[in-house]
Amino acid sequence: MTEHAQALVSAYHERERLAHEISALASPVGRVSPGDVSYSPAEQAVRAASALVEGGEEPPRLRHDPREPRHVQLAGTPAA
Repeated sequence: MTEHAQALVSAYHERERLAHEISALASPVGRVSPGDVSYSPAEQAVRAASALVEGGEEPPRLRHDPREPRHVQLAGTPAA
């Protein structure tokens, strides 16, 4: 999973590099302002993927010991 998140981050960085190149190509012709080159809707997903890549994915683990009962019967309570 971390590998796929890294691929998303890498693709986004390549897109941003291309956006910067487009701005650089347009700047000799006229003034280029932020927002003149379209933004990526993937920015939020890339932030989440970057956090995953930096922190790593936790492997699956049991959250409950199957040897232990899930619900403890309280003393004096009739069994269901």
